[in-house]
Amino acid sequence: MTPRNDIFTDAKNLGIEERQRIDPLPRLALMVAKASADKQINIDDADDLYASYLGVPTERARALNPTSFRANASKLRRVIEAADVDLVERTIKFRQKLANKVEGLPAYQLIVAACRLRVKNGRRVTNADLERLIRQA
Repeated sequence: MTPRNDIFTDAKNLGIEERQRIDPLPRLALMVAKASADKQINIDDADDLYASYLGVPTERARALNPTSFRANASKLRRVIEAADVDLVERTIKFRQKLANKVEGLPAYQLIVAACRLRVKNGRRVTNADLERLIRQA
């Protein structure tokens, strides 16, 4: 028989997995931020990274929906440019904490907005900054 605590741990892990399946873009942003911080990628890799995420060659991805492709690759460029793993992790946690309390930007859009602010201001993005950004929707 499974111990009671293990059942709760398993339920928690299943919930985490389910939430991750619903919105994989924050995980993509975290992966990209880590790779950028480690100097494994640069902003020139954004198109290929987004095409890889879509599961198609870059040229085909561009052809399928050029406007959407450009916009989403541009968002990845902001994450790459900021190269701030702590910011992405804090933003994900911040959005999850407020998920049921505050309407506003979804997690990935909040991450991108926070990365833009980080690059623009050249300083650490605070929780107060995140709160202002989340309400911009």
